[in-house]
Amino acid sequence: MTAAVCPRDEGDEVTNPTHVDKAAMVATLRSGGVHARAEWADQELPEFVDTYRDAALLGNLDIDPVAMAPSHPDTAASEQ
Repeated sequence: MTAAVCPRDEGDEVTNPTHVDKAAMVATLRSGGVHARAEWADQELPEFVDTYRDAALLGNLDIDPVAMAPSHPDTAASEQ
């Protein structure tokens, strides 16, 4: 099975990546009862996960990035 990838914005794929928030991924895993995977993801993944670069990892974790709200690291940093 191929992991779904969130569509990118128009333009350069490197300058407009789509990310998902690690906390949302961990919460999704925990709500699905896969606590060991959630713990691993919480410890090993960066705060924001690039849905294109890490599509295989998201697939292995059974995370559907299309179903998750996109996040952007620059926006989150400015909100703090």
